[in-house]
Amino acid sequence: MLWVEKYAKAAEESAKASEEAAKTAKSTATTAKWVGISLIVLTALYALVTLGMWIWPGGPPWRP
Repeated sequence: MLWVEKYAKAAEESAKASEEAAKTAKSTATTAKWVGISLIVLTALYALVTLGMWIWPGGPPWRP
């Protein structure tokens, strides 16, 4: 019966490790999503400012 207990304990530890890995993966995916969204927003703002320098006559209103 000793080997049964040994493998049961190993399976339990494996399940705990899998749960931790799932939590880490979910956290990493969430972080990656927000980093991606932030990059898209910053790129859009940069594009608007750059285009604004060409659209307004005499430059954009925020530049003297």
